[in-house]
Amino acid sequence: MAIHQYDIDTDDGTDIVFRCPEPGCGRRIVLTRGRSRAIVIDRGDFFAEHTGAVGPIGLRVAGDSRG
Repeated sequence: MAIHQYDIDTDDGTDIVFRCPEPGCGRRIVLTRGRSRAIVIDRGDFFAEHTGAVGPIGLRVAGDSRG
């Protein structure tokens, strides 16, 4: 399984947009501070494992388990 490292695209103090810079991927997700949810904006390579962090917020997302 490929492992991609997220970059922070935007951080307005409440919402953080993480973007995968890997060529051919481009996955983007939004995390809201204080809430346990992530919204996928662009799916990208859904079978890659994505990791990233900012301050106390860290995330690790495995690929699609639906096969």
